[in-house]
Amino acid sequence: MGKLCQAETECLWESTCLGNAASCPVPVPKANFTPCLMGAQICLDGSCRGSLCLNHGLEPCECVSISPWEQCHLCCQKPGRPRTCASTTSSLLRSEFNGSRVPLTPGTACKGRQGYCDKFHICRLVDEDGPMARVKNAIVGFMELEDLASWMKVRAPSWQLTCSGNLPTVFFLL
Repeated sequence: MGKLCQAETECLWESTCLGNAASCPVPVPKANFTPCLMGAQICLDGSCRGSLCLNHGLEPCECVSISPWEQCHLCCQKPGRPRTCASTTSSLLRSEFNGSRVPLTPGTACKGRQGYCDKFHICRLVDEDGPMARVKNAIVGFMELEDLASWMKVRAPSWQLTCSGNLPTVFFLL
């Protein structure tokens, strides 16, 4: 019985040092196609990176759906045939997946890489400008920041800054 060098992972067996070498042995990979990541992917060469589609001789593809829920579930296609892309719940893939819905892992790209799957398996679109741009657009009315000074000059008579306690408050008088 040796000393544990590296604990077992989903795709690698544990590595144990027996004391007869200066370094720990490299962990042995588990068999390819071993399910990992809560059954959403498979192990390939010791790494959890393959699609479950590969288990059935299929290729992964992006679900084409208007539903943000469907876009975060696994879809597969016959190799080189994009028109066969279908959800694992589809009758086309019933023999491979028995109609079971396979959710994609949180963080997976969806909707043509314009969004990501959240922990509820819903495709959330990414705003390239970020949350501050949404705040700015809500306040300024979709004007560019370089126009902010002119916007304030035009509307200066219609707003006042007052102090209530220690917090300044802006009142718009439209």
